[in-house]
Order: sequence, then C-alpha cells, then structure tokens
Amino acid sequence: MERLIAAAFNHPEITAEVIEEELDLDEFVPLFYQIASWVAEAVSRKMAELPK
Repeated sequence: MERLIAAAFNHPEITAEVIEEELDLDEFVPLFYQIASWVAEAVSRKMAELPK
C-alpha cells in the first residue's frame, strides 16, 4: 500500500519507506483510499472509451 502512495506522488524523495516511517495510520488509511478511488475512476473512464 505504501508503494501505491509513493507512486502517486511521483517524487524521488517520497518512497514507501518514508511513508511508512512518517505517516500515522489515521493519516495513511484515508490517503490510500483516496488514491485507490482515483485509480478506479481513471480505469473506469478508460474502459468506457474502449470500443464495445
């Protein structure tokens, strides 16, 4: 899960290890769900564009 958040930031200084060390669980969980929701919406939009 930390890798997903790090990838979303796309910044060399933000790694899974930094996220694990610096974020408390109450900060981590909402951020993870927000990013996961964004990914799901992006995939759904792309799938809707495909020919049937």
